[in-house]
This record gives sequence, C-alpha cells and structure tokens, in this order.
Amino acid sequence: MLIRIFKYTFIAIVTFILLIIILYMVYKENYNRNITIEEIPYVLNRNILFKFPEDWKIKSIQKIDDGFVSPSVKIKFYNKIILDLLTSEPYYPKMKKQIVLIDKVHVILYKKDSEVIYVFKKNNIYYSLQGTTENADKIQEYIKLIN
Repeated sequence: MLIRIFKYTFIAIVTFILLIIILYMVYKENYNRNITIEEIPYVLNRNILFKFPEDWKIKSIQKIDDGFVSPSVKIKFYNKIILDLLTSEPYYPKMKKQIVLIDKVHVILYKKDSEVIYVFKKNNIYYSLQGTTENADKIQEYIKLIN
C-alpha cells in the first residue's frame, strides 16, 4: 500500500515537472521579443511619444514580458548606453545609491565601480539609463533633453 502511494506521488511529481518544462520552453520565446520604436507605447500601455537624441543610434529594442510583472522595454544604443522603460521603479541592491539633481529633476544615481545607472520618473514611466562613468555626461544631457 505504501509503495503504491510513493509510486503515484512520484508519477505526479514527474508529470508536473515535465509540464512546467514544456510550458517554459513554449512561453520563453515570447519573454524577450524585438519590437519597433512605434510599439513602445503599446507595450507600456501609455500614450506617450519617446524622444532620443539624434546621434544616439538604436542597436535593438526588446519587449520584456514574463507574464507576472508589468512589461518593460529595453533599448540598447550603439554608444553602449542601455535605456530600460518600466512602469514600476527598478532597484539595484548591490550598488551605492544617491539622489542627485539634474536640471531640476530628482534622479536616483546608482554606482558600482565604473558602472552608473540613472533612474527617474516621467509621465508615470521609470527611465533607467545604464552606462559607465565615461558616458555619464551623455546620459545627463539626455535627462535634460526630455525634461
């Protein structure tokens, strides 16, 4: 009797694990998907036009949606700056945090070694600009441009 219970429990657990693996493999393809710049407002469910400096050439735009939290957009530029557009505030726990004022905008600055991340909110969208100390001036100019 006890062996039967273990047998059916084992079969149920293996079946459940296989189902999870299959669902993950099917759903994984939709998790990160390349999109166009015109699709950004639809992904974030906001009727907003996004501006980027003309000399910032876009390398890729990705929709990130795991089905659990709100979708976000990751834009990679050829100047090695990454812009994440999110509907909830990002947090970087392993980095030093400070609040700075850039052109009357309160910006959260995260730092670790030469990596910098500037986070601010505009039109209920959080902008997270990731770069290095070398291109921090470009990021600050962008923040001034859109505010």
